[in-house]
Amino acid sequence: MTEDSPTQAPARRALLSAGALVTGASVAVNALAYVVPVLAARLVPVDELGALGALLAIGATFSVVGTGLQTAVAVHGARGGHTTGAGRISACTALATAGLLVAATPVLAATLDLPAVQALLVAAMILPVVLAGRWLGELQGGQRFRRFAAGVVLLGLARYGGVLAGLVIGSGVTGALALGAGGAWLAVAALVVLAGRPTAAPARDNPATGDPATGDPATGDPAAGNPAADSAPVPTGAIGWRAVLRASAASVAMLAISSADVVLAQAVLPKTESGAYVVGSVLTKGVLWAPGVLTVLALPAFARRRRYAVRLTAAGVIASGVAFVTAAAVAGNLAVRLAGGARYTHLADVAAGFALVGGLYALTFVVVNAEIALGLRWPAATLWGGLLAIACATALLRPSTLDGLLAVSAATAAITTIATGFRYALARRRHEATARHRASAATAAASTQPSATA
Repeated sequence: MTEDSPTQAPARRALLSAGALVTGASVAVNALAYVVPVLAARLVPVDELGALGALLAIGATFSVVGTGLQTAVAVHGARGGHTTGAGRISACTALATAGLLVAATPVLAATLDLPAVQALLVAAMILPVVLAGRWLGELQGGQRFRRFAAGVVLLGLARYGGVLAGLVIGSGVTGALALGAGGAWLAVAALVVLAGRPTAAPARDNPATGDPATGDPATGDPAAGNPAADSAPVPTGAIGWRAVLRASAASVAMLAISSADVVLAQAVLPKTESGAYVVGSVLTKGVLWAPGVLTVLALPAFARRRRYAVRLTAAGVIASGVAFVTAAAVAGNLAVRLAGGARYTHLADVAAGFALVGGLYALTFVVVNAEIALGLRWPAATLWGGLLAIACATALLRPSTLDGLLAVSAATAAITTIATGFRYALARRRHEATARHRASAATAAASTQPSATA
């Protein structure tokens, strides 16, 4: 057994500390998001509660674009790219997202029977939430995870805390959304200060040469002496539109495929069964997002082609999934009681199935983030394919029971996971082969050049 080097032990402790902080931040924000509908059910009149739930769901869907922006900025910064040009593209992304929601306001108001002003206030809240993705991405890509965790908490507290404050003081749905929008803008101002001046990722530099493409042999970076393992060119200019679009599309696809079965349950199952399916999906979401901190911490390593980064992260997510599925199988009754209460204990026998779906998608999302870091043209192609597959399978099979739809969902998740992993493996091999070819060509060209003394 080898001992840690003097630099490895502190680095491991720092990573564990950062992981604990990011995990705590994620738990805190998710708890706030959960408290909003729980508190609203007690403070908002019944005839307004449905509108608030629909508006929160719409806001959550549009805010996913901010996650895509964050991912793109983090990958670009981690690979050595300067993020000083991210301001314009971030502002345009946020404005386009909010503008799309504003344009859809008349349709939403008519279809969902919502006051137009409330939909506009959601747009006013989403604009800063998406914009915040820029600074969160800079912090994540620069591996400043303590500040990243603080930024996540600030944004969640300002956004959801504002809505909660509005509900508590009795300002109604409109006033609560207005306070949430105001809080989100205050959070952006705080994030600007927290992130500081944008810079390139310093951890990538070689202390001896200052070359950001060289890497550090002491840390196991494959860039040192293994060009095939770090084949992607290091960007030096501003982040591109395509990178943001691809990452945002992938984020939307992640949300869509992980929620598709709940929407389909409403369409094909009896109302009592579809309601029970919603309770079961709580287990799916819990298993899906629980290991998310691993991907947050590992994304900069994905971008730098760190050796075994994807494998180690995937192994951690698999271990987490196995633990949750086993717990759901052994203590399904308790899991269902925590998710929905005693009247849903009949779901105990299928609790492991819901947990399995969440575990499979958690693994899929690790690989999709690795695809984004690798620079694939369509990193979410298999997710959109899986979404089409579950829709077609449900339309053809028309499952009339909860068990039947869960089987379709689990099969889709398994096939999507396998397809995503296979696609990434092929893409990674192509990148490594290209890097080896370029390295060989550069070596051959250097050996044929006449020496200076000659």
